[in-house]
Amino acid sequence: MSRRRGSRQRADLAIFAASRALTVNEFETESVEIENIEYSDNKKLMDKKLAGLLFIFFLSFTLFASVVIFDQSPISRFTRASGTSDASDTQSIALIWPLEPPADGSSESTITVFVRNANGGKVSDKVVTVRATNGTIKEASVVSDKETGKAEFHFRCTAPGKAAISVFVNATVELKQQLGVTCVSKTP
Repeated sequence: MSRRRGSRQRADLAIFAASRALTVNEFETESVEIENIEYSDNKKLMDKKLAGLLFIFFLSFTLFASVVIFDQSPISRFTRASGTSDASDTQSIALIWPLEPPADGSSESTITVFVRNANGGKVSDKVVTVRATNGTIKEASVVSDKETGKAEFHFRCTAPGKAAISVFVNATVELKQQLGVTCVSKTP
């Protein structure tokens, strides 16, 4: 294709030279000047393309470096789902065992709370507290763990009867699920 272009250019130059009645030296000089103009135009175009690619490269590199160094991605504000780290009052689960502990003040029932978000995913690092009507809770508060979102408490019955147990996450979210145990009197 370059041969065709070269021969085509020479033919155009020959017609141009004939129309202007140029000598051979003038014709060659004119030909070299036209080739130089075309070369410089192509070079300017290539320089602009290279400058554009370099600009895009350095812009991308700067964005990447800022994300890595400062650990803050501006895109994450738009792509991260909201509310995924908030505890759900309906999806979180609370369990207690045994259901009928002796009312001796020393036997314990274990209360296990799994903190979950609205999608059912685990939620870690939330402060969980438990309140009971008839008995005592050994731990004042427990932080849900990173692996399962679990918090564990120990309940002791102080008197025979029913005990209602409420669970709170971050002191603002009360679980809809209510726990209940029956504290049984010690038989002689």
